[in-house]
Amino acid sequence: MTTSVQASAGLATRVTNGVVAGIAGGVVFGALLAMMGMLPVIAMLVGSSSAVVGALVHLVISAGLGCCSPSRCPRSGPARCWARARPMAPCGGCSGRC
Repeated sequence: MTTSVQASAGLATRVTNGVVAGIAGGVVFGALLAMMGMLPVIAMLVGSSSAVVGALVHLVISAGLGCCSPSRCPRSGPARCWARARPMAPCGGCSGRC
């Protein structure tokens, strides 16, 4: 029988992975928002009507959500936790077992 030991990643690594995952998801969803013409609406959050500003705001929000994810679900990668938890719930879907 083999025993596997999984090393726990440090907080900086988890946050970095979360930011990368958040931006990756943000790029995909941002493309959809661009096709629907919704980026100027997002830009209104900062008082602009530019689609470029809307894309930047959207990516900042995506990175922020990704950054928060690993700190709520520290024992696994962000993809597994995001798949099991609701984005704004404090790891509620994981029940702390991520």
